[in-house]
Amino acid sequence: SPPAVVASGAFLLDLRAGDVDGDGDREAISLTSGATSTSTVSVHAARGGGAFLTTSFVLPIGNRLAVGDVDGDGDADLVGQSQTFFSAGGTFLPGPSLTPPLAASATLADVDDDGVLDLVETPATLRLGLGGGAFGPPVVAGAPVPIGPSQAWLSSQRPRVVDLDQDGDLDVVAPGPRVYLDAMRQVANRGTVLLGAPSTLDLYGPPGGGFALFASLAASEWPTPFGTALIEPTVATLIANGAFASGPGWPQRTSWTFAVPSTPALVGASLYWQSFDAAASRLTNLATSTVSAR
Repeated sequence: SPPAVVASGAFLLDLRAGDVDGDGDREAISLTSGATSTSTVSVHAARGGGAFLTTSFVLPIGNRLAVGDVDGDGDADLVGQSQTFFSAGGTFLPGPSLTPPLAASATLADVDDDGVLDLVETPATLRLGLGGGAFGPPVVAGAPVPIGPSQAWLSSQRPRVVDLDQDGDLDVVAPGPRVYLDAMRQVANRGTVLLGAPSTLDLYGPPGGGFALFASLAASEWPTPFGTALIEPTVATLIANGAFASGPGWPQRTSWTFAVPSTPALVGASLYWQSFDAAASRLTNLATSTVSAR
């Protein structure tokens, strides 16, 4: 059957989906506006046969919209350009303000695994959720991991969140395309691994949490109760264990340096690393050290 039109007009700014009435079905949510101060949010509930029941609300939501359950009551709320609006029995009630206002499109996702939705703004600015629809100050993500030719990004293109490296944490795919890996629990090479030179691995984890770093001669994929084992366990060796510093800041970082022999035959050889986050009982991502000639 042909697609049904749920929202149209020259000033259609955004179209999202979320269960705003708590009935278990997601509704289409459109944002239209002729000005940036007052916008119309329309909830389009499917009624079968391609028909939709539309209810509209004029809200001071601006020209940005993110949808998700920010207060934990089971129905989807709205985050606008400068304020949260709570879904409440067929209407929306104003919540906490956003300071500063959103400058680009945003997505709600729990990137720090604390059960509270956070706000990820294009291209990669994070505001941690504080609960009750409030968010912390914006923090710009670190350097992205390039995955393709660089392109100009638009503020209207919202970021996507997905676990790309199989460590159980949500990573950010921003327009560009650019990838920002969540370092809540992460193993990463620091620079190029060179023949006959010391090389350093950086480990990231929660403050005060314990870790165990493993190395293997082969990569693999094995499902375990602690996530996916991405190194071959039959040839894996425990390299180091310890705990991250318990000071302020998330995440904490520790490093481990190893010597690469000067043997020419090692050029092109790889060693595979994975760590275990004891605080969350979860395995991290896979890091690969491939030896290059100097």
